[in-house]
Amino acid sequence: MESVYEVLKATAENFPDNYSHKYRVDGHFTKITYSDLFKKIHYLRQGFHSIGIKQYDHVALFSDNRIEWIITDLALLSLGAVDVPRGTDSTKKELLHISKHSDARFLIVENCKLLDKLSPEIKKIFPKTHIISFEKCKGYLSFDDIIEKGKSLAVNKRIGKVNVKKDDLATIIYTSGTTGKPKGVMLTHGNLLHNIRAITPLLKIRDGSRDKTLSILPVWHVYERTFEYCTFSAGAQQVYTDTKHFVHDLEHEKPTLISCVPRIWIMVYRNIVSKVKKEKPLKKAIFYVLLNISLSFENSMRIIFRRDTVIKPESFIKSLIKMQKAIILIWLLLPLKFLASEMFHPIKKRIAPRLRAAFSGGGALPPYIDNFFNAIGINILEAYGLTETSPGISGRHIDHNVLHTVGPPFTETKVKILDENGYPLPKGEKGVLYVKGPQVMKGYYKNKKATEAVLDKNGWLNTGDLAIMTQRGELIIMGRAKDTIVLLSGENVEPTPIEKKLMESDIISNVVVLGQDEKDLGALITVNEEYIKKEIGDTIKDLENTAIGKRIKEELNKLVNEDSGFKSFEKIRHFKILPSGFKVGDEMTETLKIKRNVIRRKYEKIIKDMFKKK
Repeated sequence: MESVYEVLKATAENFPDNYSHKYRVDGHFTKITYSDLFKKIHYLRQGFHSIGIKQYDHVALFSDNRIEWIITDLALLSLGAVDVPRGTDSTKKELLHISKHSDARFLIVENCKLLDKLSPEIKKIFPKTHIISFEKCKGYLSFDDIIEKGKSLAVNKRIGKVNVKKDDLATIIYTSGTTGKPKGVMLTHGNLLHNIRAITPLLKIRDGSRDKTLSILPVWHVYERTFEYCTFSAGAQQVYTDTKHFVHDLEHEKPTLISCVPRIWIMVYRNIVSKVKKEKPLKKAIFYVLLNISLSFENSMRIIFRRDTVIKPESFIKSLIKMQKAIILIWLLLPLKFLASEMFHPIKKRIAPRLRAAFSGGGALPPYIDNFFNAIGINILEAYGLTETSPGISGRHIDHNVLHTVGPPFTETKVKILDENGYPLPKGEKGVLYVKGPQVMKGYYKNKKATEAVLDKNGWLNTGDLAIMTQRGELIIMGRAKDTIVLLSGENVEPTPIEKKLMESDIISNVVVLGQDEKDLGALITVNEEYIKKEIGDTIKDLENTAIGKRIKEELNKLVNEDSGFKSFEKIRHFKILPSGFKVGDEMTETLKIKRNVIRRKYEKIIKDMFKKK
């Protein structure tokens, strides 16, 4: 098959009666089958064609998650048109820039509110007849209007098959802009087809009617979009949820697969831990003892089945001794492991009784989260990729989950790790990761200079990420190369591992480590307001309160020290507590990645004060 639409159309033919989506309308869930979904896609396709959308046209699509989004996406792809998606929480400036820069001929918006937000400038970019809203807006074509147009044309004026090829552009996704203006990543049908081809078998979907996924991430973002294509292609059901309903839907919808970002798992973890802390001292102590026993047992099992993380080469003798210790520990801990499983079973049953695997991407998964969920029996599989790679580069496997890695590269994917001089590094050594494969983008739209900066003539993409290849072929991502902090002493510091460690604190809701050209490291911290009120009784507004500052300092010293694997120069010597948390669209991207350049610029005065600079 040559196009994404063809692959997903085959699903409707193979699983016509399976439910494709479950979604809320006016607060209540409704469902749609694959058969009915593709009828709507067909009508919309006809309607789009009738108003002048044709092959190769660029169509801006500004909307959040809703059933109309996927119907529109597939209708446009079936015509050979190119969609340019973005969420509604983007700034007006950003949406107007994308509209102009992408050379979009048509605009599809979610509702009148967004249309008002973009006015009057948007009307200078698009004729009124080329603006469509999912919801009815006076004077504009609506989604239902286009569907009705398509229905009336479906019988008498059918569109012939559009000849879409793998190399044809499918979408232009503008990067979320962690640095500078967003760049338009050009992805072809072939790019997206690789991810469907490589990832879908790893999901182990055997009977789509029994598999259900819970979708919380922005569907316009390539991570969620590709995950949905993959589960879609196997006939599974997508349940659209949001942050308000996520915990409820996780428990009541009983998904078998989930795609999330680390922040979601941190939220679930903190909900569990907060309930444990309310228990009586004896029960609380038993929980943590059994948790540590389960961790030791699972670590030993990973050694036996060669699923442990091995970074540096090990001698045969060392491996043999490690194996013998693991076998002994398993026999000693086996009875207590059964007891631990009994204690954790209600938690697992409440959270996700049918969950086979939860995929985490869009940011680094903290090791303590990885360990915790593995210990209580919830399979979290960390995956890695970029918008520029559609996005999949690597991922852990359901039946071979190597913790603290992002798994081996996907099929048809080549990787290499180079030092600062461009020479290949052996396994176990840290360097910059380069990727080559069918999923690598065509380039950045109308930005040859930026394309040539990351993509060479042989098709190798510089990811800009620091990585290590383990002895067994899994990747470990160490952070962004450009985020490396160089202290005045000349020591290089990677902020990501420190930030991940500090996120283990119940008090800290977010942290950014700084210190370029400084003597020591500093950190900007946002605090967990609910925890502060509950445990300390203070409010975040009272920033000068010594109790909060003292507790934060204790957390910094407790978590980042030589005993926890950090060097002396990696300790946080300075910190400032910010008055409010980071917001999506401001300090964070839609997938909750930190925008370091925005933070440095926005809090410049606070940073200078932290390092005592005039």
